[in-house]
Amino acid sequence: MTITRLDHYNIRAPRAVIDRVVDFYGALLKLSPGQRPDFGIDGVWLYDRDYPIVHLTVDETAVAPIENNHLNHIAFRCVGMKTYLDRLDALGVDYTAAYIAELDMTQVFLYDPAGIQVELDFPNEKAG
Repeated sequence: MTITRLDHYNIRAPRAVIDRVVDFYGALLKLSPGQRPDFGIDGVWLYDRDYPIVHLTVDETAVAPIENNHLNHIAFRCVGMKTYLDRLDALGVDYTAAYIAELDMTQVFLYDPAGIQVELDFPNEKAG
């Protein structure tokens, strides 16, 4: 058996949070809602081109854990750091950026509206 890639990740939250997550990933990463099978529960799949990478499930009883749940972050490999940083600034999203010389990569860390830490990796791009 071989793992070929990360398929998707799922966020389960109340509708108000899901709506903010849809808007957030649309504005920041240009992910767009697309076709989703009928699982008998409301939700949204967010697509990067033709692939549904972020799955969202509406659950009005879902609450964010009070204690840290050990999930540290989700990472996306990106190109065009200035564009993304401009988007984050326009959206009023706080972030930190660090250049890792050994990897020749800048890592940008932020939080989505569901409280999940997101890492945006920019190989061969150095933070100003």
